[in-house]
Amino acid sequence: MKKILSNLSNKAADLLSRLKSWYTEKAGGKFGNFDQKTVLIIIVSTAVLLILALCVKNTELPTETEIERTETAAPVSETAAPEEDTIDPANFRLSEFDEALISYLCDNGYNSESFLISPASLRASLCLAAAGAQGNTRTELASAAGFSGMDAFNSWYSGLNRSAAFRVQNSVWTSEDLIGPFTASYEANVRKLYDADACSYKSDEMTQAINDWLSQKTDGAIPTAAQDLTGVSSVLLNTLNLQAAWRNSFSEAATYEGTFTGVDGKEQTMDFMEQTGDYYYVEENGTEVLVIPLDGDMSFVCFLGNRTGRFDKVTGLQKEKVHVVLPRFSLTSAFDGKELVSFLLSRGVNEAINPQTANFYNMCQGSDWFVQEIIQEMSLEISEQGVGTTAAGVTTDAAGGAEDAEAKEFVVDGPCSFAVFTGFGTNSQYMLLYGQLMR
Repeated sequence: MKKILSNLSNKAADLLSRLKSWYTEKAGGKFGNFDQKTVLIIIVSTAVLLILALCVKNTELPTETEIERTETAAPVSETAAPEEDTIDPANFRLSEFDEALISYLCDNGYNSESFLISPASLRASLCLAAAGAQGNTRTELASAAGFSGMDAFNSWYSGLNRSAAFRVQNSVWTSEDLIGPFTASYEANVRKLYDADACSYKSDEMTQAINDWLSQKTDGAIPTAAQDLTGVSSVLLNTLNLQAAWRNSFSEAATYEGTFTGVDGKEQTMDFMEQTGDYYYVEENGTEVLVIPLDGDMSFVCFLGNRTGRFDKVTGLQKEKVHVVLPRFSLTSAFDGKELVSFLLSRGVNEAINPQTANFYNMCQGSDWFVQEIIQEMSLEISEQGVGTTAAGVTTDAAGGAEDAEAKEFVVDGPCSFAVFTGFGTNSQYMLLYGQLMR
């Protein structure tokens, strides 16, 4: 998050230059005469940064009474984590959106690359955009996210289980001297549906205000993130914090130095964690699947071998004694090109990314935006304690590195893919992130 926000000013200047070129190319120069005061809306999250760009359209604005208002969503669910044995792999169903996003990236240059993507964060960011849209623009965004409409979209968001290990927080910001305010109805909706703080500051005050908000919402973990947001007109900010401990932590005393062989055959020395315990495991047609439980009703699901149909194998998981060997690693990933915009295009989003047809009048009357770019940046750390940057509530009741002659072997010393779920194997399952470690 610190890296993302500290680069916002440079991104805004760069985007302005790129927008001019884009407009000239796509519209024959019709929109190429805007200046530095042209506004950008930036949606920021620890995972997703969705950028809307301003354009000028000769369209009659609707009145305030004509703006559609979204109904109240169900209260946010915050339930206690169930016991591990309540997980039923037979109930596992990968959502069509999650599967489509992973497949799209793998089919478009990332199949043999290491990367991270958060389907849940992308969907949550689209919530904020769709709430500000009207008509077919809203319908396309909801449909692309896998929903029949905003009611279903909001129901999905409200069902996203929070816990001490996983928190989602939102805020929307406008710069008073660069753009008109958000509509009252938009502020009310994002506050009610997504618990988003609505804030308005002068341009030279917004940097400090956002830093203060981040410090408060992250309990001081991000005390100062933004260096200078003076030129940024609007920010829709989401923080998705995932700091989850293994339910049974790995013993640091059992960690050893070994060799990881990448998909390209190159070898590198890494630290490997190991322990033996009872886990959900399956091996089928060259694919191995292992589930390691995390605190906070979350699960780390790892795949080895053949990736074809790997998620279909999950329903065959059985409790087994398994000797687990995982590399200790950090992974940073960024999608800052057109990959995610192209993904939305492949799912039927046309109006929202077209300056001639985009309709975001629920967000701000008197100005017109279209989706120009979607950027997602993520960082992940896997250690003896768990998943994230820090871990708490660690337990140590699993066996250490001693091998068991009857145990299955699950050794990640080469390419693997993995996912973190909340509510794994239940009707309230969400994929928080998907990743690949390939080299």
